Amino acid sequence: MTGIRFVLKGLSDTFENLVYFLLMTLAWWLAIAIFPFAPAATMALFVHADPRHGSSSDRLTWSETLHYIRTNFIKGWLLALATIPFLGLFAFNFFYYGNSTNFLGILTPLWFVLFFFGFGTTATAFSHAALTELPIKRSLRTALLMTGARLPVVIPMLLFLVAVNLFGAFLVIPLAMFIPMTNAAVFNRFVLASLKINIVDPLEPTPERLAEGKEPRRFFPGRRKH
Repeated sequence: MTGIRFVLKGLSDTFENLVYFLLMTLAWWLAIAIFPFAPAATMALFVHADPRHGSSSDRLTWSETLHYIRTNFIKGWLLALATIPFLGLFAFNFFYYGNSTNFLGILTPLWFVLFFFGFGTTATAFSHAALTELPIKRSLRTALLMTGARLPVVIPMLLFLVAVNLFGAFLVIPLAMFIPMTNAAVFNRFVLASLKINIVDPLEPTPERLAEGKEPRRFFPGRRKH
């Protein structure tokens, strides 16, 4: 699957679960406002954006979500401390040296690339840790390998996702109410595909249905191709 298709799948998940994504995003913003719970709440955001809900797993209830945040409080902070400071450093260097006239200004594109790569790795690490519940070290290592090994997929995925986020920024309301869950859904799709974990689509016909031997209709309903 190409990077752009991951974003389109994430948008499809959003449109199919508008109310659910809205409630979870609002709850996430509330948790972000209560700063100490922000990292664990971000992990919970990825859990709720799992595309396997409804087919292979059940969604967490509100009480289960609160329990998840409490039990992953330290894990969330360890993951955040291992990633967010680097993103802050790359962003600071990019803006600080971007207008510099000395030789350090030449490194501006490098800081942008590092921030771009770091954002993808950070989101992938949060997604992997939330979906697999594996130790932080393993999630970080896996995220680095996934992002680095699949750059031809990650780069267009991030570029298209940035475009979606910028579009949402102009609309304001979708940015605040849907974009966080959409981003989580996109990276969840990427991680599950990288791990070769099948996502069951409840709208796809079953093998029994396909075995009925009915020829699919092409272009015109009721007209068969001879």
